[in-house]
Amino acid sequence: MREEIENDPIEFDGPIATYTVRELKVSERELLDRILDRFTPGWQDNMAPGASGSLSFVADSSTFVFGAFQGEMVVGYASGYRLRLPNGKKSLLMYDLEVADDHRRQGLGILLLQSVLNLGKREGCAEMWLVTEADNEPAIGLYSAAGGRVASGSAGDIVFEWTFESSRWTPRRQSSQNQG
Repeated sequence: MREEIENDPIEFDGPIATYTVRELKVSERELLDRILDRFTPGWQDNMAPGASGSLSFVADSSTFVFGAFQGEMVVGYASGYRLRLPNGKKSLLMYDLEVADDHRRQGLGILLLQSVLNLGKREGCAEMWLVTEADNEPAIGLYSAAGGRVASGSAGDIVFEWTFESSRWTPRRQSSQNQG
């Protein structure tokens, strides 16, 4: 029964607010513009020459964007890429997850992350991964609490990953190289 409703928006009653998280469609380019205006002021000034802005991102089948809303107000988002691996399997890269300062620590980050994980499961992906800064303690706490495993790290960065097995996602087991 749950499988039938996974495409519906997810709602969550937090300590003081009700949030809705849903994947944006091409017809909702204006919502993406509002998200970018809130979280990346001046984004239009940094576009590549000839780029059509947010339309080219939201219309690209290799990308995804989830918006988080409190009523009509944009309060967060997650975005990323669908990748085809050389072995033919699919993977998700979550590129960005942002929650407005006044809505943090209310469950919205985990709700956005769970929406991306559900997308990976729905689309038959083998894995989902992301990179965060080694000093971003709130993000590290969120990704660890959601079952993410540290896959690797380099100077200043940490890679978290999840693997999808059968009908549910599970944390990837650490290889012997990563242990110790």
